[in-house]
Amino acid sequence: MEIINKLASAIEHIDIISIVIGVILKILFDRWLEDYRKWISTNKRLKRRAFLENNKEISNRLIKYYKDNNSLDNLFNCEIDGYDVKIPFLTKKEWVYFKRINPREEILLHHAETDIIDTQYDKKIIKRRIDLGQNLFDDPTLYLDRIDMNYHALTLLVKSCNYFEMAVNLIRLEEETFKMVRKRRYKKTPLRDSCLANLSITQRLLMKPLSMGCSVALTLKTGTGYQILVHTRSHETISAGGLRTVLPNFGLAPICGPYGEIKERKLIERNSNSNAYNLLYYNFIKEYLEELFNYEDLITSFKDRRADPFWFYELPEARLLIKWIEEKKFVLEFLGFGFEALTGTAMVTFLGLIDDIEYSAILRSKLELNWEVAKKNGRLEMEFVNTTSEASQLKEWLQKGQYTASGAFTISRALKKLNSLSL
Repeated sequence: MEIINKLASAIEHIDIISIVIGVILKILFDRWLEDYRKWISTNKRLKRRAFLENNKEISNRLIKYYKDNNSLDNLFNCEIDGYDVKIPFLTKKEWVYFKRINPREEILLHHAETDIIDTQYDKKIIKRRIDLGQNLFDDPTLYLDRIDMNYHALTLLVKSCNYFEMAVNLIRLEEETFKMVRKRRYKKTPLRDSCLANLSITQRLLMKPLSMGCSVALTLKTGTGYQILVHTRSHETISAGGLRTVLPNFGLAPICGPYGEIKERKLIERNSNSNAYNLLYYNFIKEYLEELFNYEDLITSFKDRRADPFWFYELPEARLLIKWIEEKKFVLEFLGFGFEALTGTAMVTFLGLIDDIEYSAILRSKLELNWEVAKKNGRLEMEFVNTTSEASQLKEWLQKGQYTASGAFTISRALKKLNSLSL
């Protein structure tokens, strides 16, 4: 009996030891698995970054695609400091002109009254991008529903959806393009063929909801001319990581109050007793604050429980900007419209000019740029580039293919406008 008890006790000890060993092995395996997943994720991010930063190869492949489709004339001929080259930005002559944007005039952007489309999105695609370290927020956004030309002026009719619904189309098109570039013999591009093969197809807007962005060349007047703010995009953004463009650079959003979207409004600003600014200026002021002064409260409306959709107009930087607008020391000048060939994004571009030396100096002293600007060796990758004495630097970036297509388009057009002002 004693032998049996000792044997049972020994077995019990063995069971306990086995359990302890099992727990330790489980902990070690879970740690290894977590480290392995982190290594895989980091490796994917590094490969993607290296690929994106070789933008010239991507641009060349896109240009070849349009050349093979007899659509080379649809691409913008970009000229900076005497150097000109085709870039993967689809546009047409009647979409490219200069026009001062009055902040109170309902111009350029209008809400479409067509039926709401029923959209579905693949959550796996969104998760894949979040796993790559990109910051995505499923906020209300605007997409392009229709393009009209009235009396030689462009009208863009927009509708609302949630960001993830729109982002899926952008991601699918971008990833299809990357496959086309990586696999040199890879010929099948069904998504591009169906919606971006040429401009006549593209402007029918068969791919909805289609992402819509705004590119503003913020330009300051100085004692020696004009300076354009150029920055490198962070890899945390959904596209164009590692590439140069202008600032602010953003997606358009609807004006949303406590009871939903505001389409027709006759609201009075609390400051200066003036009529509320239009949809375009509303978006610009919001993004000006977010991107140039790092106001995190403006990143996502899900965090915003304020009843007044114009609350940020009372922030000190906004009040100062509105003062400059009212004094006509700050102006938005429309430069042109077109489509980024890589992602299909419809881009509206502007010159944002602070035409006063003193006010320009004030802005420079207050800047606190947000996470969308890349960092290298602890330094933000941004600079103000003089449009005359440093034009060769702007040209060099174009020659090396370091701009986003819309960034190159915006800078080229902004330089042309600024040259006319200085004559």
